Amino acid sequence: TGGKGEKPARYASIVIAALALVGSLMIQWTWTAMLSGLFAFRNIQALRQGSRVRVDAPLALAIDQAYQALDKQDGARAIEVLRPALSPEAAPELRQLAVRLYAYALLLEGQWAELLGLLESAREQIGLEEMARFETTARELGHVDEADKIRALASPPRFLTDFRA
Repeated sequence: TGGKGEKPARYASIVIAALALVGSLMIQWTWTAMLSGLFAFRNIQALRQGSRVRVDAPLALAIDQAYQALDKQDGARAIEVLRPALSPEAAPELRQLAVRLYAYALLLEGQWAELLGLLESAREQIGLEEMARFETTARELGHVDEADKIRALASPPRFLTDFRA
């Protein structure tokens, strides 16, 4: 199968486990039925994780390359490697790190419009502490309007702060 035999083997294992589960239940072998169900469940989980690995591996490589580029203050290179690798299907931890690095690279390159759009759409992933850093950096670079927009994005909705019990 040229290194692609894991998926067919998992499907075959699921079918065999399902047949064993049904057979065990029919003859009332509870322990065997439980083991068969567990075996099928583990194979289904492995199939799901296999697809995530295909998404996570390129993102992890892109994150590593972005770190190297950002160490050299090369925001353009970091953007170049991260942009195609950002995927909503990626593991949440990897995606969060990639989004933060991507935002920092946009800041470094002065791509304010795209940065503000990213900060607005991914503010949950970026976090308030990181948003405050972006605001401070924007102010230090003399981009007061952008800093004000970032501050507005980082603040909780007004109706939540006005509510008093």
